[in-house]
Amino acid sequence: MKKEIKERGNPESVGMNHRVWKDLDPRLKSQSISTCISSSFLPLVTSVRFYIRVTTTRCSTTATTTISVTPVNICATYSTTPTSLRPLPSTMAKLIRTAKSGSDWTANELAAYNITVVSQNKEEFFGTTNFPDPAEPTVAGFMTTETRQDALAADKNTKQLLHYLDLAMNPKVGQEAAVNNFAAELLRGLDYDDGDRIVFIRSAIPLLICGVNSVAQTDICVMDDNGILLLLQKDKRLTSMKDPEPQLIAEAIAAFAANNQKRERDLHLPLRNSIMFPCLIMVGTSPIFYKIAVTAALSKAVQTGTYPEIETRVIRYIPRLPCRNSEGMRPLPNRIEILRCLEAFKRFLGN
Repeated sequence: MKKEIKERGNPESVGMNHRVWKDLDPRLKSQSISTCISSSFLPLVTSVRFYIRVTTTRCSTTATTTISVTPVNICATYSTTPTSLRPLPSTMAKLIRTAKSGSDWTANELAAYNITVVSQNKEEFFGTTNFPDPAEPTVAGFMTTETRQDALAADKNTKQLLHYLDLAMNPKVGQEAAVNNFAAELLRGLDYDDGDRIVFIRSAIPLLICGVNSVAQTDICVMDDNGILLLLQKDKRLTSMKDPEPQLIAEAIAAFAANNQKRERDLHLPLRNSIMFPCLIMVGTSPIFYKIAVTAALSKAVQTGTYPEIETRVIRYIPRLPCRNSEGMRPLPNRIEILRCLEAFKRFLGN
């Protein structure tokens, strides 16, 4: 969509002089544009038509002529498309980039490395409309038994998962790892550790950033002999106020480099130009789902502390639960919906 903005001077003094404007020093043109168009509109201008007032002053002693050009009426066409309203790449390229561990990443790092997060609905994110119940027998009882008081006759796996859930819903002092323990047990119960895969707690991944060796610390990851397949980060904002989303993305970037290094040095396989990591953030016992596609260009930009021209779009899905998301997996309807999503999420492992 195109719109026009007008900033007018004194209508009586408006005159057109295309020849003078055409022959004018480009630096003076630029200065005239900047003074006539407000700074908020300037980045959006795509074409300009000027009405100018030309003042000529002749100095008889030096035989010189001074031309002053004052834009008194401007008709500028500018774009209002969403991409045009985003900050200019040249502006983002000037953001300060410093060597930080993954745990210290913020929204500033996402902007500095041209990373945006885009939300999708359930069907778009998972690429399906079919969300069956998990078939794993280890979570069958967990899907039908709401509390530990109801689990007197339940199997061992159900009782243990409900116990982990209780601790994660209300962790005490010294039990800060309760959410991680619950998430790890849940992933194992859903066979995220099938075959050669394992669920690993607290893995430190090397992160080269701005030429400095640092580290990205995962809360949980799923891995096999070929590298890291999935990353999980706990939301710690109740204690640290740090947004887990930038941290999770930093971990994915670190995992990309680590996986490629393993392919080259240990597996003697060609490097991959892009890897999509399925990732999770646990807000209490309620997950947020991510697909983070890391490219070689993004990895190189982080390593060298430079701005990548190609945007990286991280895809996110926040579940719409029958009860409040803050209640997590305590209510049985929430639990069933989350387990169905986690079951569907396994299809992205190793992609």
